[in-house]
Amino acid sequence: MKELTISVAMATFNGERFLREQVESLARQTLLPDEIVVCDDGSADGTLDVLHRFAAEAPFPVRIYQNETRLGYRLNFLRAASLCSGSLIAFSDQDDVWLGQKLQRCRAVISETGSVLVIHSARVVDEKLMPLGRRTPSARRLTCLDSGTGRGWHTLAWRLGMSPGFACVFRSRLLSQVPPVPPLSGPGRGHEYWLFFAAEATGSVTLIPDALVLYRQHGRNTAGFRAHPERGLQPVLNAGEAETAALCAGLLADAAARSPELRLRLTRAQRWHEERAKSLALRASLYSSGPSFWAAAWRLFSLIFGSVYRPISQGGLGFQALAKDLVVPLLPRTLGAATLAAAPSPRRHRS
Repeated sequence: MKELTISVAMATFNGERFLREQVESLARQTLLPDEIVVCDDGSADGTLDVLHRFAAEAPFPVRIYQNETRLGYRLNFLRAASLCSGSLIAFSDQDDVWLGQKLQRCRAVISETGSVLVIHSARVVDEKLMPLGRRTPSARRLTCLDSGTGRGWHTLAWRLGMSPGFACVFRSRLLSQVPPVPPLSGPGRGHEYWLFFAAEATGSVTLIPDALVLYRQHGRNTAGFRAHPERGLQPVLNAGEAETAALCAGLLADAAARSPELRLRLTRAQRWHEERAKSLALRASLYSSGPSFWAAAWRLFSLIFGSVYRPISQGGLGFQALAKDLVVPLLPRTLGAATLAAAPSPRRHRS
């Protein structure tokens, strides 16, 4: 069996302050990466100097690219991944510190389980690397999830917790099986969401309980640690989510046509996203000003009887969304109708 090679995809932008500690932690790995690919997004500090000095002494190749135009951290990470040559890719932030066994542990788990994606835990620390008493995501045991349910990245993200990209190692073939697209990296979504989306459609995912990274919080993090990352994704209201789901369905249909060996999985995921697009569009219409009370009520009943509000862990919108939809769009219409019925009839004026 051919040994799995590992590339580290790093995105940098004005990261001089903590970058040296991070790249040095990569050089201390018990299993060294086969290469580091860095994409810099137009740094104006000493970031590139740090990178070039490290590249000159690193025990592995370091390839440094400078973006001609600023991409933002999401697309910058995906560009770095697209330039990697390894069979496995690990995302690296510029301000954390990796513990020594991260790559060795992740590669071993991928080899043993055949997973397309592994996610490990991380210890949250302050800027001096002092523990803050939190971990993300939290897990008590090694867990392998068969993600071929067709329920989509929304469900997988909820089941695993909101895992940051640096805590993920994935098979590089995901990049060609389900190519990243800009809408999956838009506002509110990081590059890790594409990982959930692609992994859900193509294979299994393993959650490693070990904390393998020190996740540094220093007040200028692009994303930063959230106090309750395991609570999962919140229900969405806007029609843009429906458009994204429809785009995902089209992307999966194209991927299925190109991949006969994955056609069943990809088609199942495609159908889930198609149904989700319809449900989200119908839900968004509840909040528009057009429908009357009875029209809005009929749409809500259609969503309920269509099992749209089943638990998020089963691919639905969840009971919280149902409670909100019962009150927010319908109550004003109910009060409006009652006020109109109670109002006195206008008197006719005699000429």
